[in-house]
Amino acid sequence: MKEWYSAKELEGLDGLPAQATNITRKAKNENWKMREAKGIKGGAFEYHISSFPDVTKNALGFIDDTVRVVNLHEPLAKNAIRVEILDIEASAGNGTFLTRAEQGLLAQEFDLDFFRRQFGRTDAKNLKIIAVKGDSMAPTLESGDLLYVDVAENYFSADGLYVFTFDDHTFIKRLQKRGREMWAMSDNKEKYEPWQIHTDDPIYIHGRVVFSLPMKMKKW
Repeated sequence: MKEWYSAKELEGLDGLPAQATNITRKAKNENWKMREAKGIKGGAFEYHISSFPDVTKNALGFIDDTVRVVNLHEPLAKNAIRVEILDIEASAGNGTFLTRAEQGLLAQEFDLDFFRRQFGRTDAKNLKIIAVKGDSMAPTLESGDLLYVDVAENYFSADGLYVFTFDDHTFIKRLQKRGREMWAMSDNKEKYEPWQIHTDDPIYIHGRVVFSLPMKMKKW
């Protein structure tokens, strides 16, 4: 299988910017493994697949033994477990409407032992994967990151990252209790102010974020 790719070949793939110049910038910032492209003048580079986000590897057909993206209609592999990928975006910005245009078509399939090491006793049936949109949670979460949301925790259990709908828009924010008051907090504090959620405000918590992908898995 091909292991080295130019920025031009990677344009628009899942998990990467749409323009080659932005991919080159991302590769430099993240110290991707690279080499000079053969037969191309002007100092062009190729990047090794090991440096790419997992969703990009899957888009290129690279599948390892622990995690892969599958169609839900495919037979479940032996000693494997699946987490459904929802076609919705939770806004880490000023909010977006919740849509489910193609819910239930894809899933991430995990080797069972790998899943247990990463997620502990979390029930895969209660996990859903959705994408982040916006920059209000940067640098913790970047637009395009995947969130693993435990939908069994569709209530405020403790301070943490939650996906919730407020005033007909869906957000990913830190929810924090201050006495009897609830506040929605952004990590990008230079651009986004915290805002209070009152007791009688129309809020619905979809679940608590337990991991994020693709750059690396981060436990909360």
